[in-house]
Amino acid sequence: MPTIPLMPSNPDTSGNVFWDDYANVATNDVFRQGVWRFQNAGNTIIKIFGTQRIPADYIANAGQTSVFPVWTTTSTAGITVWGFAYRVVDGNNANSMDQTSLQELVLQQAYAPSAANNRMTTSILITAANLVAGGTLEFWFFRDKGSANENLNGVTILHHLDLSYANS
Repeated sequence: MPTIPLMPSNPDTSGNVFWDDYANVATNDVFRQGVWRFQNAGNTIIKIFGTQRIPADYIANAGQTSVFPVWTTTSTAGITVWGFAYRVVDGNNANSMDQTSLQELVLQQAYAPSAANNRMTTSILITAANLVAGGTLEFWFFRDKGSANENLNGVTILHHLDLSYANS
């Protein structure tokens, strides 16, 4: 299954999620790549936003389509709840990019790593039929601190976000 990166470009206005130097939260300062840092903030949804062109080889009903956050935390206990909300806009001069609603919102629980800063991946399955080859995927990726299941008491760090899809 092909995989492409999703590139969030903006945080929400809460101040609880921001682009940061990984060295500010990691123990060792060997790698200083940029990461999205989700604070351990109250009962709220903390979002980052982005858009992505859906690849031309995307086939809607060929199999599963998933979003894969690659993340970590210094916490070693608890559950975080990740979410992905989106809308697909396609056509040429046919549909507004200024949409008023979401097409789908999906939540997925993820357990803390067994050791601080271990690499974690989580699969968030989305409805394959909603995506259209060549269309524009407008999305939010978020940590749902308001979920009753969210009890991870620490900062979560998103290293990258990928979209995996079937094309045959």
